[in-house]
Amino acid sequence: MVIVYGNPIKNWKCIFKECEALCCHAAREATGRDLKRISEGMGLKPEEFADLDEKRGLFTLKGKDGRCIFVQDDFGCKLHSKDIKWFHIEKRSH
Repeated sequence: MVIVYGNPIKNWKCIFKECEALCCHAAREATGRDLKRISEGMGLKPEEFADLDEKRGLFTLKGKDGRCIFVQDDFGCKLHSKDIKWFHIEKRSH
């Protein structure tokens, strides 16, 4: 389930090919946990795919042509194709 503006959406599907992966832009923020997961899954050192924005104190993913470094020519994601999810959806107990 995905939650958008506090509302659960059970049947959400990304249409990245239709929008040409517009949400996958360069300088997307990443946590230390994201960097570790990506580094281990892709076999890369964090400095190969991320920068530290010292002014804001945030890690950001590097880009290529204004897009995230992991966006492929078909607008798919290298991370998702290797089952390295960008975000985790946690189940909440009610």
